[in-house]
Amino acid sequence: MKHLLALTVLSLFALAVPAAENPVADVKAAAGKLAEQPSYAWTSTPKSEGQQRFRLGPTVGKLEKGGWLHTKSTMGDSEVEVLRKGEQAAVKREGEWRTLADIESGDRGAFWARRIRNFKAPAADAGDLAGQTKGLAKAADGSYAGELTAEGAQGLLTWGGRGANSPAFQNAKGSVTFWLKDGLLAKYEYKVSGSFKRPDNDEEMTIDRTVTVEIKEVGKTKVVVPDEVKQKLS
Repeated sequence: MKHLLALTVLSLFALAVPAAENPVADVKAAAGKLAEQPSYAWTSTPKSEGQQRFRLGPTVGKLEKGGWLHTKSTMGDSEVEVLRKGEQAAVKREGEWRTLADIESGDRGAFWARRIRNFKAPAADAGDLAGQTKGLAKAADGSYAGELTAEGAQGLLTWGGRGANSPAFQNAKGSVTFWLKDGLLAKYEYKVSGSFKRPDNDEEMTIDRTVTVEIKEVGKTKVVVPDEVKQKLS
């Protein structure tokens, strides 16, 4: 009888104690919930300091669940537009739509092809970032912030993924903050920095980059696909 009473007390105590907080799980759940929405749009705004080969401007994106993904990015005075569905993608540069395979042999084509193939929409990107943090914790304002692992920071410093000519960064470090609203991922921002040596003259170059991604138009956005793109990818 005493043993049964003790088990009952322990069970009641366990119910009364709230589950331990798990910030990584919270952020991943919010990102997963965003991925389940019919559609959403976003704006990704980079801000960079230091010496860089490429100066990327903002990216505006739209996504329909199980359908098309559309992004429009700027690099200096150039604009690159991408429409992708599954493994197929079309790229618009200098006013002309071409398939992903077509652009790889052109100027900076390999860079863009690698960047497009490695691209992750915000829901997937944020979920991965949450898993690459150290000490992610919930702040007083409801946001979640933590330091990035060295490997996570290294990957974010290399635009377009790790190609054959991608530099190996030294002292790679960074941090990330997530904001949730009504259980959905609403915004995230990461800051990364590191240095590398140019292969042509051994000069050391530094990068200090902040990228802010804001989610909008959840369930309300629509991707319009030109007939020219449909024909090229058919």
